[in-house]
Amino acid sequence: MNVYLGSKNISQMLLLAWMLTCGLFVLGTVHGQVSSQKETPKSKPVQKKTERPKKTSSYKWVPTNPVALNNPVDDVEPLSPVLLDIAAQVFTGRLQCELGQVVLLLPIEESPGRFQLTLKKQKYLMTPSVTPTGAVKLEDLKTGALWIQLANKSMLFNSKLGQRMADDCQGPGQQAVAMREKISPPPSLFEPMSRVDH
Repeated sequence: MNVYLGSKNISQMLLLAWMLTCGLFVLGTVHGQVSSQKETPKSKPVQKKTERPKKTSSYKWVPTNPVALNNPVDDVEPLSPVLLDIAAQVFTGRLQCELGQVVLLLPIEESPGRFQLTLKKQKYLMTPSVTPTGAVKLEDLKTGALWIQLANKSMLFNSKLGQRMADDCQGPGQQAVAMREKISPPPSLFEPMSRVDH
């Protein structure tokens, strides 16, 4: 069977083929744009780690430099020889107290006879004073801190509040005295005196 295709039919077929080609081309282009617009998993931007400031302890060691003390001693008058004699009897260093407390009592080189006392984070400028009993006494007049030293122990008071801040503080010399008193305690004041015949 012979099919005759006229020039009109051929031109229509070519036009149709051309339209199909253009349509496919346009469709492919649109499809490519749509697929490229689809959300692809985006990688999160790398954030630089910001370094946090390191926590520092609020406690700072204060050397025996009076400028670093809360109570500077630059303006203080030199101590009298009597007070310097009392200061020479003070037990210094790290003193262990009851309830796990520790008192650090250090001489201030720039002000002979005066001491820096540290309890926890509190620091005091201690100056000797004369007592009627002969006990060694240091005090910080500004804060009311009062340090009493006996032969076997020392105590820290707040004279303004009437509180005992640390008790039974001992240096090596006081520990030795306390040990001797345990082994051979001194006679009690309430024991009757032995009778003496005349």
